[in-house]
Formats: sequence, C-alpha cells, structure tokens
Amino acid sequence: MAPARFAAALTEALADLAPPAIYIVSSEESAEALISSSFKPGQDVLLQRPVPARDVLRAVFSALRRATEDSSVLHAHGLELDVVRRMLGYRGRNIHLTRFECGFMEYIMRRKDRVVTCHELLEHVWGFEPGTGASEVVRAHVRNLRRKLQLLGAPRDLIWTLPGRGYRLSEPLDS
Repeated sequence: MAPARFAAALTEALADLAPPAIYIVSSEESAEALISSSFKPGQDVLLQRPVPARDVLRAVFSALRRATEDSSVLHAHGLELDVVRRMLGYRGRNIHLTRFECGFMEYIMRRKDRVVTCHELLEHVWGFEPGTGASEVVRAHVRNLRRKLQLLGAPRDLIWTLPGRGYRLSEPLDS
C-alpha cells in the first residue's frame, strides 16, 4: 500500500486518537505524497530508506517523550494553544493556525524561554532530514505568526529571533 494511502487509512481508523506515527518510505515521491496528505508535523516522523537504526530509535524515543507530555492545551506568556483544534488564543481572542504554524508554536511553547535552532525546527516541525531544508521556510512562518499575534492583540515580540542562533518564546519587552 502506498504510504499516503496507508497514512490516510490509519488516520481514519484511529479517528480522534491520532497517536504519533513513524513512517519509513523508500522514495522522495512517497515522502512528498505523505507530507501533503495526513502527516502531522511536530507529531509524526518521516524517515527515508536507507535509514540507520539510531535514527529509528531516536524517532521512537522522541514520539514516546511527546506522548508523555501532558496537555494538548499549552499555556505560555499569556498565550493559549489548543494543539488539537490548532487555535491560538490571547486574552479571550482566538485565531486558527495552519498545521505548520501550530507545529512551530507547540514546539517553542513546550520549550519556552529556551533557544530553538532553525535546524531543530526544520527537522522536528517540518520533517526535513537533518542538515536539509531552508531557513526561509521558518522565517516565513514566523512572519505570518507575528501578524496573527498582532491580530490577537498580543505583542509581536513574544517570538524572539536571535540571529545566528534561532528562536525563543519569552516575555515581551514591555511586561
């Protein structure tokens, strides 16, 4: 069965449970089809064959660690992120996020006040292999998220860019 069809069938069969999945595919086309279908960034892992055993183990341990993380509603610096509904809230106002925006926000909210590198985000949120992916992908999503934060009335500087280092979610300067 094609990976994209398998992922769709798995997602449909498990309905609201949506456990993390580790997909190992044999071709670039399979990977692209899977990502465009039911792949959940920040939750699912995509590996392309041949894949070293250490990468499979790393993916399994990462999925287990995320599964034990407590809540699907995260709170940090006045923000509230409902991961399941992909809704970002601030002071009673909510806005819907794309799956990658939600994956980004979930990743940095779980690591608030810690610098998260662009490479780390590309690997864990967007599913790129280590050392691949363009940092412009992350910058474009951060720009969109800052616009959405403004629409919510939240300070744009909740997401800090640290040139050459990465991104950090922290208290805005005016608090």
